Amino acid sequence: MEKPESRIPSSAPASAVALLLTLTIPLSLISFNLCRVFSNPSRVKGLITDEALNSDLVPIALEWFSDRQARVQTENGASPGNLDEPNIALLIPYIDRSAWSTISNELLSEDFVAGAISITIDGVYSWIESCDPVPRIMLDLQPLQTRAKGDSGLR
Repeated sequence: MEKPESRIPSSAPASAVALLLTLTIPLSLISFNLCRVFSNPSRVKGLITDEALNSDLVPIALEWFSDRQARVQTENGASPGNLDEPNIALLIPYIDRSAWSTISNELLSEDFVAGAISITIDGVYSWIESCDPVPRIMLDLQPLQTRAKGDSGLR
């Protein structure tokens, strides 16, 4: 008597569907949440303001720009060691992160940072809806200049 051939169904299609669902569900939820955040300017303003005020994002960015400028100055031969008297424009690139943190805490008030971020976000969102080639963002730097000339700038 012959044994009937038993055919076991292939599990490859089921595994592919399970893998596809496992990957697409979290990605779709993440993209849905990102769209909800980025389509709401007030949430974006809140997130960026919170990061700028409560993290080391600003000092890290300033240190990175300082390092780049210091490399350019060194390549051009204009380092502070080559000068007879101090030149503030040549010394600024050699400021480290802790000094930038102190400077930004003294000069950048919470109101100034929140206002600048709000104006920038509003400008970017209005630019997205317009035909302008670049966003039109006008920041009032008078409060920053006043703090730099006042008691905060003398420390």
